[in-house]
Amino acid sequence: MLVQSCKLGSYTRPIISEANGTINFIDMDDGVTVRKKNDELTGLSSIEIIDSSERTSAGKEKTPILEIVDAKGKPVLIGEHKAPARYAMPAKSLINLKDKSKIYAGEVIARIPLEGSKTKDITGGLPRVADLFEARKPKDSAILAEDSGVISFGKETKGKVRLVITPDGATKNLKTRDVNS
Repeated sequence: MLVQSCKLGSYTRPIISEANGTINFIDMDDGVTVRKKNDELTGLSSIEIIDSSERTSAGKEKTPILEIVDAKGKPVLIGEHKAPARYAMPAKSLINLKDKSKIYAGEVIARIPLEGSKTKDITGGLPRVADLFEARKPKDSAILAEDSGVISFGKETKGKVRLVITPDGATKNLKTRDVNS
């Protein structure tokens, strides 16, 4: 018997739960960090994370987070490092859950919409094809990680999140890098 674990849309990237428990909304204030959004096609409502540049001054320093807690209200710990199951929500992500709802490992807790195609005719894609054949450094290259260790997120500043790499067994942070949220 074949069981479908989840259904993913081609225009969104899912954020999937790693643990069982209850969803706890942190720093998700309606009109400050999030807004309710209704889909006219399906009639379903969802919660959209407001970009930090569009927020009021009260919401600039807040980071919307989905946290998974157990029956006692304590954070569920995951992975070999026993880190709390917390998911910082990127701007424009959509949440279809309600605060304090039950969640299971493998369920989609949020979706990140992907940019749609901007070209409407065949000639619009030709410059991109030409880029594929050019032997030059891409303009949006990315460094994944220069060193190995445990990755954690620091404080969000000016719409960027600080990424911290701590080597295994070390107490001092090796490297920090600010990345767009």
